[in-house]
Amino acid sequence: MDFNIHTDMTEDLDIFWAFDELMTRRPSLGENFPVPTFNTLYVYGDLYLRCDRGNPGEVFDSIESLARLHMFKVGKAANVRVDNLCIKYVGMHGVSAGGHVVGLQVTNCEFGWIGGAIQNYTGMDPNFTNARRGQIVRFGNAIEIYGGCENYVAENNYIYEVYDAGITHQVSAYDKFVLKNIRYTDNLIEKCVYGIEYFLEIKPGGEESYMDDIEMNGNIIRLSGYGWGQQRHNYHTPALIKGWSYENTASNYSISNNIFDRSAYRMLHLVAEKPESCPVMNGNTYIQDLGGMIGQYGANEIEEPAVEIFDENAEEKIQNILGDKSAKVYVIE
Repeated sequence: MDFNIHTDMTEDLDIFWAFDELMTRRPSLGENFPVPTFNTLYVYGDLYLRCDRGNPGEVFDSIESLARLHMFKVGKAANVRVDNLCIKYVGMHGVSAGGHVVGLQVTNCEFGWIGGAIQNYTGMDPNFTNARRGQIVRFGNAIEIYGGCENYVAENNYIYEVYDAGITHQVSAYDKFVLKNIRYTDNLIEKCVYGIEYFLEIKPGGEESYMDDIEMNGNIIRLSGYGWGQQRHNYHTPALIKGWSYENTASNYSISNNIFDRSAYRMLHLVAEKPESCPVMNGNTYIQDLGGMIGQYGANEIEEPAVEIFDENAEEKIQNILGDKSAKVYVIE
């Protein structure tokens, strides 16, 4: 890979990692670029930092770099409880689980400054994100299950400044996955790109996958899209609760008694293929700037639901479209 520090590092505080020793030429974006192959056992290469104000060692009192590691890698282990810990400065996930996970409980913990590591490169140059020069996927959640789960609890945690999601259950299902008995309760989540994220994308072979018995209750979720993760290239995606627009087949799904306090983009992105898979909304508080977004709610089997705006009719929209008849709505002018 040709790299010229003078021409390729174009902005103050640009970072470039010369990672040449472990490369592959797998096809990428329709072209045959060399790209790094990640292996956490092999971490080497030169790291370049452009600093227009002078020697970084003299400009900054300290420089911190997050390790490309999980703090707790639960995997498929059953009945794991993570309780009363402070988990910070982790480049990948704070708590990572996957496969089919039974009985994971994360309670009374503090998570801060999580994520931002490179998940993969597609293309030649990680400093550029257009289709010709390459694309980067970065990631990092405080608490994640990727795959199926049962009896999953995230309760009474303080979560802030996470690159992706504060709490999530998610899977792109090529086989049957069941995600059931999920409780997100009494968490304070601030300045994450997604406060709570979930999705069930159903691929061929995964048609029998479903979610059941999900409750998100009593959480305070604030300021999505206002944290450090917002320097991402897909800057238009933040939401306080992010369900994307997949099949999201679900039953017995409720979102109740939460406080939703401002998002830079959608407050809520709650879309499913069928209307019966959308959550029942009850007793939530909605706070947003005038002219900001409420977001999307409803079925996308025929067409994508409209993005609703938080205007003088916000309370009526929340009651009639989201179905939250007992909502409290506050407009910031």
